[in-house]
Amino acid sequence: MADIKDWTSTRQIWNGVFTIPTPVPPANHLYKLIAAGAATDMSVDGSSTAVEFEYVCPDNQVTFIEDITVLIVDGGISPTKFGGITALTNGLKIEAIDSDTTTVLHDYTEDVTIKKNADWALLAGSDRETTAAAGDDVEEVQWSLTSESGPLLLTEGQIFRVTVQDNLLALTEMEMMVQGDVFDDGVFNDA
Repeated sequence: MADIKDWTSTRQIWNGVFTIPTPVPPANHLYKLIAAGAATDMSVDGSSTAVEFEYVCPDNQVTFIEDITVLIVDGGISPTKFGGITALTNGLKIEAIDSDTTTVLHDYTEDVTIKKNADWALLAGSDRETTAAAGDDVEEVQWSLTSESGPLLLTEGQIFRVTVQDNLLALTEMEMMVQGDVFDDGVFNDA
């Protein structure tokens, strides 16, 4: 990855704690589907045993997650359903987790559990769209963390986790992608 000293223009984030190059070098861009092992399709049965989908910050790296894209494909999507299925009983749990894999750094769903399509508006505001189609509909949510308090900062081993606690097997497809930037951990010490 590019060394920050190679870039003439920078921007400070996190109250000036970190200075990052502007524009961010392409090698540092992050577009990653969260996964449970190798599986990225979240249409799973988490009703008896919860299934955790994660992005883990790589070793010796710092990750800034700026946006999260949610894609749900299913027939009959409406605000009162989850995708096109009945509203969920337990809902999705969305958290930032420390590198010990258990300590919750932030629970995004502490006050709002995602049980139906309309609940995404409480996290993502109006930046969501449902596209009706002859077959399956598409629910797309673009959740911007930078419009809140700045990007989610993850250091080595810290996790962005979404826990499926219901049976989503009837969905045609569901995936979530984290988007942002990844830098070598040492880049910030020398800036």
